[in-house]
Amino acid sequence: SVLHAPSSILAAAIGLAAVFTSAMVYVDTKRPFWNAPITFGNFYGTTLLLGATFAAVIFGWLGKFNFAQPFAIAALVIRTTLFVWRRLKIRAALQDDSSPIHLNARVIRELLPWTTQARTALFAASTTFGLLAIFNVAQLAPWWATGAMLTTLSSELVGRYVFFAASASKRMPGGFAA
Repeated sequence: SVLHAPSSILAAAIGLAAVFTSAMVYVDTKRPFWNAPITFGNFYGTTLLLGATFAAVIFGWLGKFNFAQPFAIAALVIRTTLFVWRRLKIRAALQDDSSPIHLNARVIRELLPWTTQARTALFAASTTFGLLAIFNVAQLAPWWATGAMLTTLSSELVGRYVFFAASASKRMPGGFAA
């Protein structure tokens, strides 16, 4: 119907505004690891990634491979871009003692090494499942897309854990900077 497009656009706009509002809660704390580029990159990146991944699964199970495939391709591109961007950000911070997120990067490397290992394994698995879905290997695209969705969601959950666990501030909440 004619009303579907405007209501879909309105729903998407409201959703993106909600993501912005949620991200601003963290950006406003002024913690280095929750700065605007990192927070907005992660929040909107996750939104796009999970949206594309879930859309591929839904269209796959509905038997609409011609709709599922572009979403699976988009998820593959977004997943890879986010993975590389996150890795480069942490690597650069580790190599630069003056980086505002150097200490956060050290927390990830030294206290949370399992998270990097888990996200790498989940990235590899979700990418493999995504490729299998894109090429509809053995005519099992919905199953492959579901595997990609589960491993992608798991990776993003680990990422949220890192977002909170590695964001320690040098001061107590409401206190003065050390």
